[in-house]
Amino acid sequence: MTFGYSTNAFVKFSLFEAVEKIARLGFQGVEIMCDRPHLYPDDFGPEDLTRLRRLLQEQGLGVTNLNSFTLFAVGDTYLPSWIEPRSGSAIP
Repeated sequence: MTFGYSTNAFVKFSLFEAVEKIARLGFQGVEIMCDRPHLYPDDFGPEDLTRLRRLLQEQGLGVTNLNSFTLFAVGDTYLPSWIEPRSGSAIP
């Protein structure tokens, strides 16, 4: 079993800073928040993904899961969600 910690607890930091802090705390895994200010797909390009992959390897962290619970970037806490049909939002 791999114990991880969520970047959701570090929203005052970039995703990269959050990953570094989680590694320094001694965790072996990280849950990545798929929302701003972390890995919101519309803001996260191929270069960012490459940088994240390298950082995870350097820090010895595995990804335990992707947190898609919230979508503050286009709505409130719960609506719209990642599984709803497109309704004028950034959701595919």
